[in-house]
Amino acid sequence: MGLIVLDSSIVIALLDPKDLHHEKCFSEYQNAKREENATFFISTISLAESLVGAIKISYEFALNIFAKISEEIGSLIEFKSET
Repeated sequence: MGLIVLDSSIVIALLDPKDLHHEKCFSEYQNAKREENATFFISTISLAESLVGAIKISYEFALNIFAKISEEIGSLIEFKSET
């Protein structure tokens, strides 16, 4: 399957069982995880977007969400400006 870059909306839906798209996202994510050579990434921008709701609850909660994302996805794509 190769490289799979997850958008913040997918990550949020995966982490929130009350999200309208949770079941579908979770099912597709599980299917993709079973594929050979599937590697998941999230951009630093999408990671920040994924944490907005969590930080509104508390800093500690946001750290826990960050840990879950890091554990599941593992790799970040860093955006750098080349001059």
